[in-house]
Amino acid sequence: MLLNRGVNIGNYVLVDDVVAGHLLAMEKGRLGQRYILGGENASLRQFFRTIDRVTGKRHIQLPILRFTPLAFAAWQKLRAEWFGIYPTITPGWMRTFLVDWAYRSDKAVRELGYQPTSLDEGIRRTCDWLRRLREGKK
Repeated sequence: MLLNRGVNIGNYVLVDDVVAGHLLAMEKGRLGQRYILGGENASLRQFFRTIDRVTGKRHIQLPILRFTPLAFAAWQKLRAEWFGIYPTITPGWMRTFLVDWAYRSDKAVRELGYQPTSLDEGIRRTCDWLRRLREGKK
């Protein structure tokens, strides 16, 4: 699903990189400083196209208006309130997807030696991990 025609930007980072960044901050970070441990900025369209490229599978992506997912989330909330069914998504959570979450980790790269994994490689590793989980391997 694409929101707002794929223009919303998110920052995607492999959890292993965040762990490594925390260790680097403990070792090399300056007292009182903050470091953004992010990854690659990409639109939802780019993110899903990367998944398709990495997995070799093609998923249909349809552009939708902002109103559509917000209305769906509102319906999910009402359904939960009326019938006690856990909502798939809530309006507040959906609104977080409709804003840009682009960040830069330049300071962490420069001062800590932080090296985030590319989006392609991060998705490949994540898909491999999910496959192993499904097969009962760790």
